[in-house]
Amino acid sequence: MNIFPIIVTYCTDYHSTAVYQNLIRFYPDCQLLIYDNSPTSINKKYGNENQKYIHDATNGGVTAAYNAGASIAKEMGKSHIVLFDQDTIFNKDYLNILEADIRQHPDINLMVPAILYGKQKPFSPVRMTFLSIQPVCLGVGEYSLRDYLPVNSGACINLSAFEQVGGYNERIKLDFADFDFFQRLIPVSHKFLIVDSVAFQQFSNQETDIEKLMNRFRLYIADARNYQGRRSIAFHVLRHTIALSIRCRSIRFITYYIRHYLSSKPATAI
Repeated sequence: MNIFPIIVTYCTDYHSTAVYQNLIRFYPDCQLLIYDNSPTSINKKYGNENQKYIHDATNGGVTAAYNAGASIAKEMGKSHIVLFDQDTIFNKDYLNILEADIRQHPDINLMVPAILYGKQKPFSPVRMTFLSIQPVCLGVGEYSLRDYLPVNSGACINLSAFEQVGGYNERIKLDFADFDFFQRLIPVSHKFLIVDSVAFQQFSNQETDIEKLMNRFRLYIADARNYQGRRSIAFHVLRHTIALSIRCRSIRFITYYIRHYLSSKPATAI
């Protein structure tokens, strides 16, 4: 297999994740990386000759995981990496579909699935404008990153193109990491392929604990501050801040936004 899966886990047993249960377990000999961002190395037991294991107690985010996985993939002579979070549900033949499409489309450096949320609402790719980030339904075929941006999960990336853009920006741990990377990929290779496979995103946004939401919001603001296209997401960050403030009936989010986003300098180029 020419592709190297990179699976990021956090505080979850690897064998209980959606990506393992629905996809990886059907490829028992697949070489891959489990990148564990948990405080303790809860998935160390799954590391072996084929399944490389890295524990990052500092939680360097998905970007550190992707860059580490790309380095390992290059050492192993792989041509592509494929990115996975622990929550997305993929069809069990997804890796075989990618392998076939890599052979059929050697000029395409990025391949992604269409992703649905709740089994019917579009989730990825999205059309991004100053006022909205709108998920769209697109059929199998070639598209341009100038028109649509996919999310990280399920993305299969040619290692050569990955290296040409310098990999992922590790100052962005999670939020906007995909948009940042794929926009930097445009000058190198703007075409991408939606393959004949649909995935399903199953995360829930029902958290009500204001302290947990505040901690997550701090990370969100830090990522937004380090995003190179900061001006293009300014409205989205403000709208998210207002939504959390209303939801929690608290001004803490607005206060933090003013102090740490509006008052901070834009990130410099990497």
